[in-house]
Amino acid sequence: MSGRAGTSADSERSSGFPGGVNYIGYCAFVENLRFSIDRGLFSNAIPVTITTATVNAAIRYTLDFNTPSQTSALYTAGFNLAGTTVIRADGYATNFGPAGAETHTYIFYDN
Repeated sequence: MSGRAGTSADSERSSGFPGGVNYIGYCAFVENLRFSIDRGLFSNAIPVTITTATVNAAIRYTLDFNTPSQTSALYTAGFNLAGTTVIRADGYATNFGPAGAETHTYIFYDN
């Protein structure tokens, strides 16, 4: 289990008091997302995949700069990127707090 200060999961924290509950409804957080290729500058097309070590976690993503939510597009297969793209993704699982949105920007320049 990993607590993540500064993530969207902080909004689920109770007001808390000594001996009280610190988080409501989560037994843990979805493990951090891993992008197969880190953000950067590219001249050729690249395949990008996203994974998490949390079993049965759903990865949700956006390509329009919006923060992903549980109703965003479901990630089911990798991306083949050939043009500038911003991928924002987060991981969700039952009884888990979200992983915390990650943003990777892939910039392609002309040769």
